[in-house]
Amino acid sequence: MLSEHDQAMALASQGKFVALYDNGNTRFQLFSLSTFFYEMEQDKKTKKLVGRRIFQSGRQLDKYIPDSKMII
Repeated sequence: MLSEHDQAMALASQGKFVALYDNGNTRFQLFSLSTFFYEMEQDKKTKKLVGRRIFQSGRQLDKYIPDSKMII
């Protein structure tokens, strides 16, 4: 696994911004890099990074999908 610094460098040079989610107090930014997603969690008041997650798929993506009615 890459160090935190190397992850940030790879994300800055090769990552693609995908989506933004705001829950009121926290802002989540989602990026894609190769076959992975990288989520950064930022406190809106302090503007400090308070969390980060790396994943490939799953429920972590649910908050980025807007609620909508599906017509089948």
